[in-house]
Amino acid sequence: FVRALSTMRFTEANKLDGVCSLLRSSEPEHFHVTRSPEMTDHEYEKKKQSSLWLVCNRQCSYPLGRAMLTLGSIPPMIYAESLRIPSISMSGTILPANSLVVLDQAASAKLETWPSFH
Repeated sequence: FVRALSTMRFTEANKLDGVCSLLRSSEPEHFHVTRSPEMTDHEYEKKKQSSLWLVCNRQCSYPLGRAMLTLGSIPPMIYAESLRIPSISMSGTILPANSLVVLDQAASAKLETWPSFH
């Protein structure tokens, strides 16, 4: 929605496209987890979950930035319409293997309580 309106205002600049792609929270994030040779499988899974928790925690702040971008970019008369709120993905892709990791239920519940409260 913002991209369609931004092309009318900024015809030559693609900066808003970059901002929109940075604030996209509905797709899994990509991140790296290094594994040392002495690390057991259990420790490696724990490290993946802790890294994913940090990524998801950061991703929970994207809706605020996306709201500022959307409400600052659209004309005031469109505010009366309801805007679609995209979901927040609680998963990530570990590079370079492209393996998908989903955040465990306990950690996911902790992250989802704050946005649902507000």
